[in-house]
Amino acid sequence: MTWARLDDQFPWSRKVRRLSDAAFRLHVTGIVASARDLTDGVVTRNDIDEYPAMRGIDKRIDELVSRGVWHANGHECEKCVQPPVDCWQVHDYLDHNPSKSDVEAERSATRERQRQSRKRRLKITDDDSDVTRDSHVTHASVTRESQSPSLPVPSQPVPSRPDPVKRVAATRGSRVPDDFVVTGEMQAWAAKELPGVNAAWETSKFLDYWRGVTGAKAVKLDWAGTWRNWMRRQAEEGTGRPTLAAVSGNARPVVIDQWRNR
Repeated sequence: MTWARLDDQFPWSRKVRRLSDAAFRLHVTGIVASARDLTDGVVTRNDIDEYPAMRGIDKRIDELVSRGVWHANGHECEKCVQPPVDCWQVHDYLDHNPSKSDVEAERSATRERQRQSRKRRLKITDDDSDVTRDSHVTHASVTRESQSPSLPVPSQPVPSRPDPVKRVAATRGSRVPDDFVVTGEMQAWAAKELPGVNAAWETSKFLDYWRGVTGAKAVKLDWAGTWRNWMRRQAEEGTGRPTLAAVSGNARPVVIDQWRNR
């Protein structure tokens, strides 16, 4: 859509204020149609025939020309059919309105800005998709892996199966999962940082406690971090050191690799 421009003194200008109502209407219609069709203020007989019906159209055109509001073209332009009588130029049209070339240049620049903006948005979306593909395993890929092994597609990253605890931590929060697993990394951390705590015993207490808690308190974002904090607290309080006999009921030690689904 192109806007026609009329200044706030337009109806009171010397040439326009003397026009009859019908001539004034024809003049304004010609300006608006020129802006819409990008004719640079050129009005032809074919254009006028498409305007809203008016009586005495030839008389109104003569009035516009006599008042100097329109000028009969004395040369043949691309829109003229039989110059000069079938082609007119709106007076000072380009002094107030942009030319066809200016409008087309602005439209071209706008399209280019929009294209560059879409390009940047698509690049951000593609980058986010790459991160998602690197971090998650789709159901279809798991099904294909379980059915038959195949070589990875060179154009696609090979997804890794996320750790169960990390998968839970990536959600908005949940209760302690039924398949909570103390990973090898967590075992190594406990052995290095808290060697005096019987981590297997405390893990059993940890799961029993949190499975019995209700309400919002029982919902956590990071159960691995909650587990580590539990272990640190037991070390600080000095309550995480029961004997192996007290833990198992006999002399058989509790093996760390058996901390699954306690």
